[in-house]
Amino acid sequence: MSIKDNILDALIIICIILFAGLSWVCYGDLDRRLNEIYPKLLEPGFRINISKNSTGYRDIIFNCAYANDLKESVRCLNNEIKQIYSYNITNDSLSLSFDELKQRGGDCKDWTESYAFLARKLGFNTTGLKIRSGPNSAHVFLIIYNEEGYCTIDQTQYSCFKYGGR
Repeated sequence: MSIKDNILDALIIICIILFAGLSWVCYGDLDRRLNEIYPKLLEPGFRINISKNSTGYRDIIFNCAYANDLKESVRCLNNEIKQIYSYNITNDSLSLSFDELKQRGGDCKDWTESYAFLARKLGFNTTGLKIRSGPNSAHVFLIIYNEEGYCTIDQTQYSCFKYGGR
């Protein structure tokens, strides 16, 4: 065996070791992420129904389930809703389905209810707040929270805060 063959063998072994190490690191992170989302995927009735032209609740939950923290989750929800958002005053006695909300739009109550449903599916706590905005009118927005902090989300805008200024 020549020195050239020995160097080539050594390079092949080094490449195999590097590839194996990189694969182990990537698989470990993928495995961790799958373990985080797997319980959400096992919820009764949960199916992945992703189509190019249609965004549904399940699509949004699936897309946002990978977020690492509260702020990233709310950012994801907000970005998903912005794609389909349309403001349209509706009778508050109506409860719109997601398809109806996408087709005809909704007001602050409708979008707040949608955000609350999605945030709870992602494992967060929610509280809706209603404030009087005039003699015969009101405005509704949502607080999404967990042990790390809270976010206010109002139609297409959000702000997040950590407890105790952390």
